[in-house]
Amino acid sequence: MMNFCKQCGQALSEGKSFCIQCGEAVSPSAVDKNVCKECGSLLKGDDCTTCVLNGSDKVESKFCKECGEALKGDEECQHCSPSSNRYCKNCGTEVSQFESYCVDCRTQPVSQPAAPSFAPIRNKKKPRPLMISLIIFAILLAGGATYGYFYVKDASLPSHTTEILIEALEKKDAPALQELLSETSDIPLTRDALQDFLEQLHSDPEIYDELLENIKMQEKTIVSAAPNDPFLIQLKKSPEKKWLFIDQYTAALIPVSFTLDTDPDAKVFLNDKEVPASSKESRVIENVMPGEFTFKAIKDGEWGELETSMSLFIWKDSDVPIPLLFDEQYITVTSEFEGAEVYLDGEPYGTIKDSSVQIGPVSERDSVVVSGKYSYPWEDVYSEEVTASTSETIELEFPITGSQVLMDDLTSDIINYNTSYIESITRIDSSVLRNVKGNQLEDNMKTVKNLEKRSITYGGYLKDMIFDEQSLNVKEENGAYKASIDVEELYASSWNDPADPDAAETIPKTYHYTYYCEYDEDAGGWVVYDSEEH
Repeated sequence: MMNFCKQCGQALSEGKSFCIQCGEAVSPSAVDKNVCKECGSLLKGDDCTTCVLNGSDKVESKFCKECGEALKGDEECQHCSPSSNRYCKNCGTEVSQFESYCVDCRTQPVSQPAAPSFAPIRNKKKPRPLMISLIIFAILLAGGATYGYFYVKDASLPSHTTEILIEALEKKDAPALQELLSETSDIPLTRDALQDFLEQLHSDPEIYDELLENIKMQEKTIVSAAPNDPFLIQLKKSPEKKWLFIDQYTAALIPVSFTLDTDPDAKVFLNDKEVPASSKESRVIENVMPGEFTFKAIKDGEWGELETSMSLFIWKDSDVPIPLLFDEQYITVTSEFEGAEVYLDGEPYGTIKDSSVQIGPVSERDSVVVSGKYSYPWEDVYSEEVTASTSETIELEFPITGSQVLMDDLTSDIINYNTSYIESITRIDSSVLRNVKGNQLEDNMKTVKNLEKRSITYGGYLKDMIFDEQSLNVKEENGAYKASIDVEELYASSWNDPADPDAAETIPKTYHYTYYCEYDEDAGGWVVYDSEEH
C-alpha cells in the first residue's frame, strides 16, 4: 500500500524515514522507526543492507540525522546549526531559524536566539490530558447550551397549549377542557355545563369556525405581545416559568354580560333560575357562561297572569339591551252608545269613549266575560254577556225595543195625553192639556177654540187604547230620544151640540193613530209632539 507525505503529498518510498521532496518525517505508522542513521533506509536486522550493497560500511547521508533536512554537500544542517538555534518561549523546544513556529505547541519562538532557562527538549511532547479534557468539556458544554436553547425556545411556544385546547374542542372532551380552563376562568365550570357548551358550539358551525380561527390568531400575536381581540376563549401568558426558563400559557373561558329590558314588576327567570328583582326596567346579567339562554318573565295582570318567554344564543357581550317585554293582548269593546259602562266578569271596568274601549292586558290563556250597561233616561238597559279572549273585538248593543219599562212609560204618557185632550174638549179648556207640545199642542188648542165658538162640548169618553208593540220605533236624534207607535183608540162618542140634538146620542167610535213622541228629561216622561190619523 502506497503512503504519502502529510506535509506535501509526495509519494513515500518504501523503507524511507523522511520525505525525499520536503524532508518531513514519516509517521511511525507509515514506516518503522528502525532506520539507518547514515542513509535513512529501513533496517532489517542490525546492518543496513543499502550501505552494504553500495560496498561501503558508511554511506554519506543526504539528509540531516537530527531533523531530516536535505543536505547540500558537506555543509552542516542549517536547521540544526548551533548558530541558528532558537527556543520556544512557551515550552522550551529548540526551533530552527527556518521554522516560524514551534512544531510542538505551535507557539511562535522568540525573535532572537536565546538559550532556554531549561534544558532543550529534542523530542516532541505528548499532548497534555488536562488540556484535552478541557477541550472536550468545552465542546460538550457548547453543545448542551445549544440544545438547551433550542429546547427552551420550542417548549416556550404557545402552540403546545393551543393544540391541547383545539383537540379538546374537536373531540367534545369536557373533562380535558375543564382541566385546561378551570384554574384560570372567572366562572365556575362544571363538567355538565362544559358538555352543554361544547354541544351548543358544534351546533353552530359558523361560531365554531370563528373560535378556531381566533385561537390560531391569538397563538401568533401572544408571542409578540401584539394586540388581539379574543373570542370565547382567551390565551394568556403565565407569569410563572417552568424551570425558570420555559414560558407557560393558559386558556380562560370568557364570560358574557348583557342587559334585559323588561317590566320592573315581572319575575324574570334565566335558564329556570329566578333573576333578582330590580326597581328599574333593565336587569343586568353579569359573568355567565356563553351559549344558549332561555328567558321567561311572569307578572300578575289585572285580568290574569301574563307570561312571555324567548330563547337565544349569546356568545359575547352586548351593549344593546335584550327586550323581554310582554306581548300585551287586549280585548276591544265597541258600541254606538257613548258613555255605556263596560263590565268584566261582572265587575265595572270602564266606559265607552269614542265608540270603543280596550280591556287588558289579558293573558293569552285566559278569557273574560264582557257585558255593558247603558242608562237611558227612563231606565238602565244591559247588554248580553259575551265571553271574549285576547285580540278579539266585540260590540255591545243596548236595544230599546222590547223594553217593558219603555213600553209602559210610553203608553202611560200617551194615555195621559189623550185623557187630557178629552178633558179639554169636554170642558172647553186648553189649559188642562198634558204631555203635549209642538204641532200637536197647536192643533189641540185650535180645536178647543173652535168648539168654544160653536158652543159645542164633547160628551163621550175613552173606552180603550190598544198599542201595537211591534210598531214601536225609538231612536236618538240630536241628543233627544224620539219614539213612534201605532194605536187603536176605542171611544163611546157623543157631542153636545145645540144645533144638532141627535149628536148627543152615544155611539161607539174607533180611530187609528200614529203618535210621535219625544222624551222630556225635565218632565221625566214622554210628550206627544205630533200624530197622524190613518
